Amino acid sequence: MRHLAQRPLDIVSDLGSDLALALSAADLRTNFVQGKISSFIGLEGSHHLMNSLAILRMFAQLGVRYLTLTHTCHNSFASSAGDGSPIAPAFGHNGLTGFGRDLIHELNRLGVMVDLSHVSDQTMMDCFSLTPEPAPYTTTLEMYPTTSVVFYPSFVDPAQPTVGRVADHIDYLAAVCGHAHVGLGSDFDGIHESVEGLEDASKFPNLIFELLNRGWTESQLEGLIGGNVLRVMEENERVRDEFASKTASAAIYELRTDMPVDPSGSAQRVVVIGAGVIGLTSALVLAEAGFAVKIVARDLPEDSYSQGFASPWAGANWCPFVSKEENPRLCAWEKATFLKLKQLMPSGLVIPLLGTRRFAATEKGLLGHWYRDFVPNYRVLKPEECPPGAVGAIFDTVSLNAPQYLRWLAEQIRSRGIIIERSNLLSLDEAFASFGGVDLVVNATGLGARSLAGVEDLAARPIRGQTILIKTAMNRCTMDSSDPSVSTYLIPRPGGECILGGCYGVDDWATAADPVLAQKILERCLALVPAISSNGKIDGINVLRHNVGLRPARDGGPRLEAEQVSLPIRSTLSTTSLRSSASRKATVIHAYGIGPAGYQASWGMAGEVLELARQHREASNLGRGMVASKL
Repeated sequence: MRHLAQRPLDIVSDLGSDLALALSAADLRTNFVQGKISSFIGLEGSHHLMNSLAILRMFAQLGVRYLTLTHTCHNSFASSAGDGSPIAPAFGHNGLTGFGRDLIHELNRLGVMVDLSHVSDQTMMDCFSLTPEPAPYTTTLEMYPTTSVVFYPSFVDPAQPTVGRVADHIDYLAAVCGHAHVGLGSDFDGIHESVEGLEDASKFPNLIFELLNRGWTESQLEGLIGGNVLRVMEENERVRDEFASKTASAAIYELRTDMPVDPSGSAQRVVVIGAGVIGLTSALVLAEAGFAVKIVARDLPEDSYSQGFASPWAGANWCPFVSKEENPRLCAWEKATFLKLKQLMPSGLVIPLLGTRRFAATEKGLLGHWYRDFVPNYRVLKPEECPPGAVGAIFDTVSLNAPQYLRWLAEQIRSRGIIIERSNLLSLDEAFASFGGVDLVVNATGLGARSLAGVEDLAARPIRGQTILIKTAMNRCTMDSSDPSVSTYLIPRPGGECILGGCYGVDDWATAADPVLAQKILERCLALVPAISSNGKIDGINVLRHNVGLRPARDGGPRLEAEQVSLPIRSTLSTTSLRSSASRKATVIHAYGIGPAGYQASWGMAGEVLELARQHREASNLGRGMVASKL
């Protein structure tokens, strides 16, 4: 294997007067100044790894800087798009396997770029949901983040494969995804025929002249011929440096017989308690990473009218609640979730909220503008654009239809063969004993953490929210906290509906709608946005439903940590039949207490749940018990 990887290094050293090895973006710049052609080393197809992340690490040490996940067939990491002819789907959902997700994380840690050429559509989407750095396409005509155009005549134009037709492809991609996301792939080493006028690398000027004649600027062309890919490389290196403190993945291919794996698989069996947005998202992320997951919950995703959990009642837009100074960890969760929700927009589950207005009583209420660098079109509002005496900002964000989104999460989970079982568990003992016994439990019970034996967290407390669902064509979101005594908001969501609110009743357990409060909400929202009414009056508002939900908050902030507990649980709330079972240590990952930020922090929280579960799995594979830890 080392000999295989060494060949490109030998070629570069033999042609030292013309070529120079480049292991980084900085090397490329240095080589260019010295008049040399940079040579980067990549592997086309992760079958070269022989189902081992250790071999990936060896290749990285030898200088490999990008890996094409598949070639024209599936492998143990990912599904392929085939060779142009139909290919049978693999792994159920035809995307990354759990082992493949471990591979992506290890590639990020090592600074090896993820090349998505040849992979299936679902593999692409799975990668975008995982990898924090740009992933290049070197020989495909996909669009983001950097697509390098291939010169294979059959792809360019079977009838007329000319320089002009290649330029047509490049122009199209630039129009769709921007000039900054297009590059040149050529694929001269992989094609047996060529485009007229682009027979070899010496003919690149023909293409450049064609694009100049079409109005491309010099800066756009600099990006096309290498600058765009260089930007991806530099971002890749930034992420590698950011991940420098992370330990190497201990994940192994589960079908191997030459490595020490617990044959029962118990270290990878996980029960998630709770089927709200945090529980479902965590279960989905764990399942995609290769864990054997089951969900147990009193209230299921289809229980859209249950007041036993908060998720069906949420406004579910993305608008931060705290500043980075107050809670940088929550801000990181929110950022990760915003980026994930943006990826779901083509599905229709998530809609853009353009020109969302946020008003506050003081500058502190604008949270230091910490998210202005990644939400589109962020701008501080002028005084005349705000309510009297208030400050504000405007930006583009997203929202979703909470009940619909929960059902979608459940569909994604069930499509992977995961069971969602209705059961009202009373203790951690019952969770660990379920499904024949498991080693890891994720506690996403929300307010249920108060009474779950073994947790009994009385810091968990409700924040009552009362809202009104209306039908309207108005599609602009407004979040107004300029009056410190009350909060008013209008949140459009998919389906031509809008949530009007609101209230924050701390420690208020009442689940019946208050008609006096409902009248005040309608009055405040109508004054703020008259367009919600057909006649400018309250009776012109098309009210669909009055809602009350209890947001699962917690004194001291959300709890997301791994805890080692002793079983059986010694509590008056535990199940008597399990108190006499054999004593043992077990790990619980707690993920609850997020309050009103559940949807907008869900994917970030799920990512940390996965990280803790991986630590547990690696410790179990090494025969060690996991000590309590917190990220």
